[in-house]
Amino acid sequence: MTFNRTLSQLADEYFEQAQVLDGIIARHRKRLSALPNPETSDEAYKIKTFLNVLYKERRDVLETANYLKDNYSGEENR
Repeated sequence: MTFNRTLSQLADEYFEQAQVLDGIIARHRKRLSALPNPETSDEAYKIKTFLNVLYKERRDVLETANYLKDNYSGEENR
């Protein structure tokens, strides 16, 4: 693994991680919609709680990626 990356490359990795999280979120949303009674079941509550964590993590990852892209793009060439 190379640790000598530019900030733009690091931002790209964050965007890739957001795509991975999108896939995980989609799988769990599918599980939630397949439940017979998602309004009241304990399983639905667990999935919804986990989805909230995933949504927050995705927001944080995208925020960091956008910050790196917006604030440091082009600085590698200076």
